Amino acid sequence: MSAPLVAKNAVLWDGTAAIAWIKEVRWRIRSEPVKDYKSDSLDPAILEAGNMTYEISFRRFYINKIYAEKVKTGTKITAAEIRPAGTGAGLEKITFGNLLFLEFEGQWANTAIYESVSCEAASVVFGTQ
Repeated sequence: MSAPLVAKNAVLWDGTAAIAWIKEVRWRIRSEPVKDYKSDSLDPAILEAGNMTYEISFRRFYINKIYAEKVKTGTKITAAEIRPAGTGAGLEKITFGNLLFLEFEGQWANTAIYESVSCEAASVVFGTQ
């Protein structure tokens, strides 16, 4: 069993450019169930994985309105990578492809202003750098 990753050096990449000041990154992979029932049973006769959904969201210190504009215009980016253990050869990376920006939210919290961004991707690949 490998040791858990400490995300103190986590990096989120927007294509080839690092997105700085990341406070939090969340991702979720979901499959819709495909199921059907026989008329004489309460249990599904068919239960299979259906359409997939890949969601990613991040929170960072507010820098400017760039992601709000992406939501307003329906802009996509080609790929975003999460590098949970930081950047380096052989380290894990999770690549989300063809991201559509869906939500932008700002928050004033004590001493800083944050922005939260939510996206949905067309694909996800688990690999190494």
